[in-house]
Amino acid sequence: IWQVHKQDYWGTIYLPNGSETNELQQIFANANTQIPIARNLVRGYYESGRDFVSMGSTVTPSLLRFDSAFAGIAGADVYPQLINNLTDSQKDNLIQNGATILSDLPMIALTDGRPVTDPVVLAPSQVGLIYIVILTFFQFMWFIHLHGEMGKKLTTVSYIVYRIVVSQIAFLFLSLAYSCVSAAFQVTFSNTWKGGFGVQWMFTFLTMSAVGGANENVALLAFPVLPPLMGFWLLFWVIINIAPTFSPIALCPKFFRYGYAMPIHNSYEATKVLLFDTYRGQLGRNIGILIAYIVINIAIAPLCIMFASYKFRQQAMAQAKARLENEAKIRAEYSESSDSSESKV
Repeated sequence: IWQVHKQDYWGTIYLPNGSETNELQQIFANANTQIPIARNLVRGYYESGRDFVSMGSTVTPSLLRFDSAFAGIAGADVYPQLINNLTDSQKDNLIQNGATILSDLPMIALTDGRPVTDPVVLAPSQVGLIYIVILTFFQFMWFIHLHGEMGKKLTTVSYIVYRIVVSQIAFLFLSLAYSCVSAAFQVTFSNTWKGGFGVQWMFTFLTMSAVGGANENVALLAFPVLPPLMGFWLLFWVIINIAPTFSPIALCPKFFRYGYAMPIHNSYEATKVLLFDTYRGQLGRNIGILIAYIVINIAIAPLCIMFASYKFRQQAMAQAKARLENEAKIRAEYSESSDSSESKV
């Protein structure tokens, strides 16, 4: 059970005490109908909270198929051998008083250690992660005019600090609003920690800051050069994050192992710990990767801001030059037309 909880295995089938065959032999010998054979002889264990979508499509069906095969083998092979070990009087007693035992084939008692009982958790743990990426992009668009006005009033260093601070504050309040929506739909955040809502808020903030910082940096590079590139980036950023997140990487081709370094995958793993109290051994790595994205984005942001400022300044100068040339051309044409009129007169 501990190995399954540590996610070394997806599920396990085990014998609780190792003496099940002897117990079954005694049931046959005494024709004891008071003890259901299917009760506790063999057990299975898994945790749906590890990946509640894949568990229902992959792991649980496999355990159920094994259960069916196990019951068939027990009835066709194990039971006859145990009956052959009985004395004639025990066989007669079994036939007369315990005939129902022979039809009571052993079943594997499956236990879900981390059950997922509320389908509403699908929103913050999966679909909501897509909205996080999109929200952080529109956060940049909402403030673009304000950033432009502040850029005219602040020095370069002050403007860079302003942009970084405002972005983090926006992510903080957006993550709070996102968490409040989940709380409004009565998603339980206290399965692992008592202050679960605050933990969810911080996980969401780290995720938004990680993916949103990348969105802002790419936007600063794309808009001055070719604005349609931002649409391509947004679609690419969503797909590259979601592809190794909604399916278990361990069950996917090796190519998808890049997902271990993606911010959305690490946010998904951290959220499962919060919602289902799954194994916490990887939580430090998940949070560390999100923080690493934030640090890298903040370190790159000044370069991106200066690049965007340089390109926009070049565009403004080119537009001003074109406007002056156009005005000079108009004045020249007007002057020529005036001189022509005067000569005619």
